[in-house]
Amino acid sequence: MLAWVVVLSVAQAGASGEEIRRVTAKELSNLPQRVVLENGLVVLLAADPSASHVAVDLSFRAGTAYEPQGKGGLAHLTEHVVATGSGAEDYRAQAEARGVVDFNATTDFEFMQFLLVAPASELPFALWLNEQRLGARLGSLDERELDRHRRIVMAEREQNLNDPPYAVANKLVFKAAFVPPHPLSDTVFGSQKSLAALTRKDVVDFGSRYLVMKNAVLSISGRFEPGVALDWVRKTLGKLPAGEPASRPPLVRALLRPGSTSAVERLSRRPRVSLVWDFEQLPQESSEALRFASLLVEILSREYAGIEASTDFHPYLDAALFRLDVVFSRDTRPEDAKDAAHELLRAITERRPKDVLLLLTKRAWDAKLLRALDGLDSRAALGVEDEWRFGAAALDPGHGERHWFIDARQVRDTLEARARLGHVVVHARPAAPRP
Repeated sequence: MLAWVVVLSVAQAGASGEEIRRVTAKELSNLPQRVVLENGLVVLLAADPSASHVAVDLSFRAGTAYEPQGKGGLAHLTEHVVATGSGAEDYRAQAEARGVVDFNATTDFEFMQFLLVAPASELPFALWLNEQRLGARLGSLDERELDRHRRIVMAEREQNLNDPPYAVANKLVFKAAFVPPHPLSDTVFGSQKSLAALTRKDVVDFGSRYLVMKNAVLSISGRFEPGVALDWVRKTLGKLPAGEPASRPPLVRALLRPGSTSAVERLSRRPRVSLVWDFEQLPQESSEALRFASLLVEILSREYAGIEASTDFHPYLDAALFRLDVVFSRDTRPEDAKDAAHELLRAITERRPKDVLLLLTKRAWDAKLLRALDGLDSRAALGVEDEWRFGAAALDPGHGERHWFIDARQVRDTLEARARLGHVVVHARPAAPRP
């Protein structure tokens, strides 16, 4: 059997809770000026005169979940086409010439985001570039350029899905948690077959439908004058058509089939067990409790020697992926590894978490928020995330402290009720010792 060694230093630190200082609402404040333009664009302005740069984060409800059935990878391909341009419209080259230090775009389950971090004086350029991406890029797309982007996305897919440690197991996780025809069963990359079948019309139609101002949030953080910045937004993105906000797509899903599966890993040295749930119809209060629980599980795992635990709580639409990964020493037996992973959850669902663990979790949440507020790009992204999840309520001065009002019963009852639902266990077994 796997031997457990309890590390007492975590429980002893701040046992009374008095040594763990609660971060104040002012320290956690991320209260930008919020303006809604005539075309429906929500603009968040978080000016910081101490900064030398400015972060511009433009986000749309246009992630993988919005793809038409059978069009896997369409959102990610559209993001590539719109983000970079080509030839005379090579946006990356133009950005580098202007001193842009971060030029990035991402697509996840629900959202598509475009980020630029530039010298403060280049804010007008950053806004102009976003206008050009959305106003002219799709119309100028030709088949040759589409094929170039398709090849890049296919190569990205192979690199991200095949090369990292636990790649084989991670693919099984998606297939098991998001049973086809769920749009996420092939991750945000889609399959090679579906990518090869995507057409110029597919990309243009998807971008024209979802990359519109009523379906967008613009967050600007850094050194700028709010009035001047807002004028530039109106002169650029404010001129684009409003379009319509995205309606929540019905998730075509088969029932998750609970059970266990295993994968032989050639790139990983140690075994890993993954427990995975796909929760449906998740109310906001349950989502907050599960987000807290995911952090609590990671902190609880520090009490045990010989394991490394990480969690992923990823809400999308009205659902969420909840995942616990536990890495063990190489000589751990599969059945012991599975039992140990379940034990971490039972420590919350069958026994009330100790007060000190709740305090440590709340303090860790504080730390994550403070780290996000430290960077211009992460501060802008936090504004976007809060706007999508909470709307204008995110401007409440106490919004950043909401996790301090989550109690043990709320976390335990929510996780217990959800954990009873079917879940999947994926065990990754290293094939052989590596040199």
